[in-house]
Amino acid sequence: MNHKGIDFIIFIISVLLVSIITVTGIIFPNPVNGILKFILDTNGNIGGAIVASFFFNCFYSNNPLQKRIKIALSSCCGLIVYEFLQLFMKWQTFDQNDIYGTIIGFIISISINIIIVKSQKIIPEH
Repeated sequence: MNHKGIDFIIFIISVLLVSIITVTGIIFPNPVNGILKFILDTNGNIGGAIVASFFFNCFYSNNPLQKRIKIALSSCCGLIVYEFLQLFMKWQTFDQNDIYGTIIGFIISISINIIIVKSQKIIPEH
Protein backbone atom coordinates (compact mmCIF):
# COMPACT_ATOMS: atom_id res chain seq x y z
CA MET A 1 0.00 0.00 0.00
CA ASN A 2 1.36 3.42 -0.88
CA HIS A 3 1.61 6.38 1.48
CA LYS A 4 -1.60 7.88 0.10
CA GLY A 5 -3.64 4.84 1.17
CA ILE A 6 -1.99 4.69 4.59
CA ASP A 7 -2.57 8.43 5.09
CA PHE A 8 -6.25 8.02 4.22
CA ILE A 9 -6.66 5.12 6.67
CA ILE A 10 -4.97 7.10 9.47
CA PHE A 11 -7.15 10.11 8.60
CA ILE A 12 -10.34 8.02 8.93
CA ILE A 13 -9.16 6.33 12.15
CA SER A 14 -8.25 9.74 13.64
CA VAL A 15 -11.65 11.21 12.78
CA LEU A 16 -13.38 8.22 14.37
CA LEU A 17 -11.23 8.40 17.53
CA VAL A 18 -11.82 12.13 17.92
CA SER A 19 -15.56 11.56 17.49
CA ILE A 20 -15.64 8.72 20.03
CA ILE A 21 -13.64 10.72 22.59
CA THR A 22 -15.88 13.75 22.04
CA VAL A 23 -19.03 11.67 22.57
CA THR A 24 -17.44 10.15 25.68
CA GLY A 25 -16.79 13.66 26.99
CA ILE A 26 -20.44 14.55 26.39
CA ILE A 27 -21.72 11.40 28.10
CA PHE A 28 -19.31 11.71 31.05
CA PRO A 29 -18.86 15.49 31.38
CA ASN A 30 -17.10 15.49 34.77
CA PRO A 31 -14.06 13.20 34.50
CA VAL A 32 -11.49 12.81 37.21
CA ASN A 33 -9.02 15.68 37.27
CA GLY A 34 -5.69 15.11 35.62
CA ILE A 35 -4.68 13.58 32.34
CA LEU A 36 -8.16 12.23 31.47
CA LYS A 37 -9.72 15.67 31.92
CA PHE A 38 -6.94 17.22 29.81
CA ILE A 39 -7.50 14.69 27.00
CA LEU A 40 -11.26 15.22 27.00
CA ASP A 41 -10.88 19.01 27.07
CA THR A 42 -8.22 19.21 24.33
CA ASN A 43 -9.40 16.26 22.25
CA GLY A 44 -10.38 18.47 19.32
CA ASN A 45 -6.95 20.07 19.17
CA ILE A 46 -4.95 16.88 19.64
CA GLY A 47 -7.03 15.10 17.04
CA GLY A 48 -7.35 18.17 14.84
CA ALA A 49 -3.60 18.40 14.33
CA ILE A 50 -3.44 14.71 13.41
CA VAL A 51 -6.54 14.78 11.19
CA ALA A 52 -5.45 17.92 9.32
CA SER A 53 -1.94 16.59 8.76
CA PHE A 54 -3.08 13.28 7.29
CA PHE A 55 -5.94 14.88 5.35
CA PHE A 56 -3.48 17.08 3.45
CA ASN A 57 -1.05 14.18 3.00
CA CYS A 58 -3.84 12.23 1.26
CA PHE A 59 -3.56 14.55 -1.74
CA TYR A 60 0.01 13.50 -2.49
CA SER A 61 1.50 10.06 -2.89
CA ASN A 62 4.76 8.99 -1.32
CA ASN A 63 5.60 12.27 0.38
CA PRO A 64 9.15 12.41 1.66
CA LEU A 65 9.48 12.91 5.41
CA GLN A 66 10.54 16.54 5.00
CA LYS A 67 7.31 17.43 3.17
CA ARG A 68 5.24 15.49 5.73
CA ILE A 69 6.84 17.48 8.55
CA LYS A 70 6.07 20.75 6.74
CA ILE A 71 2.43 19.73 6.28
CA ALA A 72 2.10 18.72 9.96
CA LEU A 73 3.82 21.93 11.10
CA SER A 74 1.54 24.05 8.89
CA SER A 75 -1.54 22.34 10.33
CA CYS A 76 -0.25 22.87 13.86
CA CYS A 77 0.56 26.54 13.27
CA GLY A 78 -2.86 27.12 11.72
CA LEU A 79 -4.62 25.68 14.77
CA ILE A 80 -2.46 27.74 17.14
CA VAL A 81 -3.15 30.94 15.18
CA TYR A 82 -6.86 30.13 15.30
CA GLU A 83 -6.62 29.70 19.08
CA PHE A 84 -5.07 33.16 19.43
CA LEU A 85 -7.73 34.65 17.14
CA GLN A 86 -10.29 33.46 19.66
CA LEU A 87 -9.09 36.25 21.96
CA PHE A 88 -10.91 38.64 19.60
CA MET A 89 -14.05 36.55 19.03
CA LYS A 90 -16.83 37.08 21.55
CA TRP A 91 -18.40 33.69 20.83
CA GLN A 92 -15.12 31.74 21.29
CA THR A 93 -12.91 31.09 24.31
CA PHE A 94 -9.12 31.20 24.28
CA ASP A 95 -7.59 28.29 26.22
CA GLN A 96 -3.85 27.73 26.53
CA ASN A 97 -4.49 24.01 27.10
CA ASP A 98 -5.79 23.86 23.53
CA ILE A 99 -2.38 25.07 22.36
CA TYR A 100 -0.69 22.34 24.39
CA GLY A 101 -3.11 19.84 22.87
CA THR A 102 -2.26 21.02 19.38
CA ILE A 103 1.45 20.60 20.10
CA ILE A 104 0.83 17.07 21.43
CA GLY A 105 -1.15 16.29 18.28
CA PHE A 106 1.73 17.63 16.17
CA ILE A 107 4.21 15.37 18.00
CA ILE A 108 1.94 12.34 17.52
CA SER A 109 1.49 13.23 13.84
CA ILE A 110 5.25 13.54 13.27
CA SER A 111 5.83 10.23 15.07
CA ILE A 112 3.29 8.43 12.87
CA ASN A 113 4.77 10.05 9.74
CA ILE A 114 8.27 8.88 10.69
CA ILE A 115 6.97 5.34 11.19
CA ILE A 116 5.19 5.41 7.82
CA VAL A 117 8.23 6.65 5.90
CA LYS A 118 10.70 4.34 7.68
CA SER A 119 8.45 1.28 7.27
CA GLN A 120 8.11 1.93 3.53
CA LYS A 121 11.90 1.93 3.22
CA ILE A 122 12.17 -1.37 5.11
CA ILE A 123 9.32 -3.07 3.21
CA PRO A 124 9.50 -1.97 -0.44
CA GLU A 125 6.29 -1.87 -2.50
CA HIS A 126 5.76 -4.40 -5.25
